Amino acid sequence: MSDHIVKSYDEDLAALKMLLAQMGGLAEQQLDDAIDALSRRDTTLADRVIQNDERIDMLERQIEEKAILTIAKRQPMARDLREIMVAIRVASDLERIGDLAKNTAK
Repeated sequence: MSDHIVKSYDEDLAALKMLLAQMGGLAEQQLDDAIDALSRRDTTLADRVIQNDERIDMLERQIEEKAILTIAKRQPMARDLREIMVAIRVASDLERIGDLAKNTAK
């Protein structure tokens, strides 16, 4: 992401990127835990995976809200708009990974 005249615009894009990275890390951990719970028949770990799915759902909502707000406030062009749209799509895919991890844990 490039430097913009308005510093808060860069901060909005950086916050979106940070939320996406956080969600990706959580989805990865959920998937690892679900596989471990299944292979070790660990019901406690499986229950934790099921409960943590709500955190992934919450992050997806936050990313969507932040992206929509950024589009509405900043009216991004070209590269910035593509990056914001990719963030929305990736968040949706990560949420699906979280759902699959939850279903595996069940």
